[in-house]
Amino acid sequence: MARVVESMTKRAGCPEITLHGLRHFHASTLLQSGIDPAVVAERLGQSSAAITLSVYANCLSEWHRAAEAFSKLMRAA
Repeated sequence: MARVVESMTKRAGCPEITLHGLRHFHASTLLQSGIDPAVVAERLGQSSAAITLSVYANCLSEWHRAAEAFSKLMRAA
């Protein structure tokens, strides 16, 4: 499977990414988009949303900090 991902990303002109990196990107993007953690957990094959949130909590906290910074910039404008 890793070779298939490598081949596809090369053909698409995308940066090199591992299969694990692609999984992490997928989960992070879903969570940052507001998708229910239970849905993300199910897509990843994890047994509960608690596991998903413990693994990807850093992604959510970064997203919240970015949203807060953007909000401050908009109020100052």
